[in-house]
Order: sequence, then structure tokens, then C-alpha cells
Amino acid sequence: FLFGSTDPIAHQEITIFTPAECTLAWQVLNDPKNAVTHQATTDANGGTWHRWQRTAAPQLLGEPMMPPWPDVLPRLVVSADTRSWHQIAADFEATLTLLATTRTRKLPPPPATDLQELWRTISRNIKETPVSLLASGRIPGDPAETWQLRSAAQLDRTYLYYRWLKELGHDVHWTWLRPRTSGSLPDNVRSLAFFPVAGVQLSSHDGTKTLVLGD
Repeated sequence: FLFGSTDPIAHQEITIFTPAECTLAWQVLNDPKNAVTHQATTDANGGTWHRWQRTAAPQLLGEPMMPPWPDVLPRLVVSADTRSWHQIAADFEATLTLLATTRTRKLPPPPATDLQELWRTISRNIKETPVSLLASGRIPGDPAETWQLRSAAQLDRTYLYYRWLKELGHDVHWTWLRPRTSGSLPDNVRSLAFFPVAGVQLSSHDGTKTLVLGD
């Protein structure tokens, strides 16, 4: 949540309620003067109302050389995920392993063995459908169906590439990417939702180079 923009703000308030069994991690970034205030009140059932407020936010006019807004304005970041980054990554990798072994059909052989040619083949033959992760979720679909339908979201095209690279014997790992325009990551709050772009990470056989590819 950004506290401010190109319009002047007299008062801005963000309110979040968490039940008693929910642990909320939060952090305010880019607020050296503590312009954003926080209040927490508990109700009779043990739940908590969190309120963050800012008044008289100045009007900011963007310029071409300015950093992205998330790195300029006070920004509230929240998450109910209590796992570490290592746990989040390991859990998602385990989900992909389960998909490959139990929930997807057998893939046809890769149409190319060269890394770049394989991706070009996927890009030429599968029309990209702009589906947000908020709508589709983070679990990719059946790659065999993706190749058969010739139309898929970015997430599914990337997963097809990932699976074919594994079949070709490459040292490949699933990764999530965060565009620079999304702002810096908070140190104390962790969530997979901070990374909106799927990609694959390739390591060369001699260990001298790592390549990260996103759709």
C-alpha cells in the first residue's frame, strides 16, 4: 500500500483485521520521518484491528529519472506468511515435483535441444494469454495441455519450458522474479506474492555461469 501519489492527500487510512489465530507481519518502508502512524486494538474475541494513517501527504510530480514510486513514497507491506524464504522456496519446489510425478500427463519430446531455439519454438507456437496470478494462482497447468492448446498464460508457458529443460538434463530451477518497478523488498516481511513474474534459473555444467529467464 502506497501512502501518497501524484494527487495531494488530506488523510489516508488503511485498516486490516486479523483473527486471533492469524499472525500479521508488517513493515513501513521509505518513511524516515515516521509520517505513517500505526494503532492496534484488540476486540472481545482476540482479533486485532490494525490502522495505519497519514495526513497531509505532499503532491509529488514524477520525473523521467526518478526511482519508481514504491521506492519514493512511504509503503506499507503486510503478510500473514510465517515461513522463512528457504521454507517458501522449498515448499514450492516440492509442489512442482508433485505436479510432475502425479498430476500431469506425459509430455511429448522437446521440439528442440538448443536452449534459445526451444524457447523460440514455445513463443512462436503458444499464444500468450494475459492472465494475472491473482486470477490463475501460482500453480501452473498441465504442460502437455499447454502444448496441445497452443494458448496459455505466461506462468504455463514458463512451466512448459522448465519441464522440457529438465527432460533435456539441464540443471534448472524454478524461480520468481520481482520487477524493479515494484520497489525494494522488506527485510522483516516474507511472501511469495512479492514476486509476480515466473522464470527459470539455469546453471552451466562447469558452474561458471547462471542464467535467469522470465517470460
